[in-house]
Amino acid sequence: TMSDCLCHPGYFDLFTDGATNINDTNSSFVCQPCPVGTIKPNPGSGQCVGCQDIDVHSNSTGVGGDDCKCLPGFELRGGECRLCKPGHYKNATGDYQCTPCGQGYYQPTSGQRRCLICPENRYQNRFGNPRSECAACKLCPPHSEAPPGNPSRSLCRCSPGFTGRPGEVCSICPAGTYKSSVGEGACRPCSDFGPNYGSESGSATCSCIPGYSPAQRNVSICTPCKGGTSKDVLGSDNCTWCDAGTYSDAAEAATSCLSCPLNSTSESRSSDV
Repeated sequence: TMSDCLCHPGYFDLFTDGATNINDTNSSFVCQPCPVGTIKPNPGSGQCVGCQDIDVHSNSTGVGGDDCKCLPGFELRGGECRLCKPGHYKNATGDYQCTPCGQGYYQPTSGQRRCLICPENRYQNRFGNPRSECAACKLCPPHSEAPPGNPSRSLCRCSPGFTGRPGEVCSICPAGTYKSSVGEGACRPCSDFGPNYGSESGSATCSCIPGYSPAQRNVSICTPCKGGTSKDVLGSDNCTWCDAGTYSDAAEAATSCLSCPLNSTSESRSSDV
């Protein structure tokens, strides 16, 4: 008979035609799925029960549910949905356990949906690290760098202007040399750029030495400052005109303008006394 028919778990019986139970002679019913957020764990004529009434930190994952699952940030422990421990996360509703944060990540707070990524130029080589950013994410050695989420000190690489093996202390490139890329490449001489190029220590590139400036038609060539001008710094600046009362020799790449002898003067831009 119809009374032998039972709704599956996750479904409840909805009576029609004025019937109040399955034994009513006018009984006509259909098994309807429990709405989201409710479950029915057993077959039969029972009604759906709200997951929040069973465990406030649970929910069903869809219609027709027969079991409540722990919410994101919670895992099933001891028959209850409990907060994920620090150093762990869970980003979806389900009955699986919280996952330890991977290397390069950390999480000091319980009940979290995600882990926090270590910032650039740091590293974190432990799984499930529950400490704060400053304690969990260690600094790369001086003058080395790494992208966010770095899992190992061995992936810290020397910055431009410095050289050394990954994860070790980096040495500064001496004056007159350069290193333009991140990594363990060697410092190169400024003569790679051409004559009259130089650099300060720790440089990523080279530029014109004092007394020289980039040529107007080819900035990759350093040309000497002409008479009446000077340049006293390393770099790509142009030579500047001498002030009145000073001069520079046209035959020299002047690094400074000289003062006229006592009781004499000169116009600005002078190349001779």
